[in-house]
Amino acid sequence: MNIAPPLVRAESDMSRPPSLSIAQLADETGGFARRAAARSRITARSHLYRGELYRSTVWQTRLDTTTNWAVVATGLVPHFSRKALAI
Repeated sequence: MNIAPPLVRAESDMSRPPSLSIAQLADETGGFARRAAARSRITARSHLYRGELYRSTVWQTRLDTTTNWAVVATGLVPHFSRKALAI
């Protein structure tokens, strides 16, 4: 069942003439400019997030490596000192 579109424009459409192109409508409302600005802010935030995530990963790796060396060294000192006392 096909319903024909109304021949009369709705009152909300009366605020702008129907002869405007899509680009003119976007400029009138600032739609394209706002969307482009929003995309650039999202891109900047994602790059900032990735950079901070990388920094925290590197920091965690350094801390893990240092902790591993400290645990191994702390475990080896008593081991070898007991062997030296037993001889």
